[in-house]
Amino acid sequence: LRSGGTQEDKRKGKSGTMEDFTNLKDLARGGQGWTATAVEKASGETKVIKSVACDNIKAGNVALMEAKVLQSLDHPAIVKYIDVFLHKEKSRQELLVCTVMEYCTGGDLAKRIRDAKVCVGKLDEPVCRAWI
Repeated sequence: LRSGGTQEDKRKGKSGTMEDFTNLKDLARGGQGWTATAVEKASGETKVIKSVACDNIKAGNVALMEAKVLQSLDHPAIVKYIDVFLHKEKSRQELLVCTVMEYCTGGDLAKRIRDAKVCVGKLDEPVCRAWI
């Protein structure tokens, strides 16, 4: 089910909003946006919100298209993209395309690779196969 809104909203395909989340905590910031953990109010579950700043309609449509493609993926080794919605902060002019993803407690693949290199110095093929 898509995050945010009521069960009826979910059946109708309506997206959530930033108001559906609390306790946003930054994970990373970059040139195009930011990612943060957030607690979904309805479920109490921790999610990740990726926000991409868009200066114009074309950029917004590109970000929405990317989010829709990612949301359609279904593989155990790929983070599940749950929802996508638009958000505009009152203090800023830019539009944010916000993608809600599942939260992976173990970190991302890059972190696992770095950690493995520090611990054992190299990655064995069976370990890599297990990860994918």
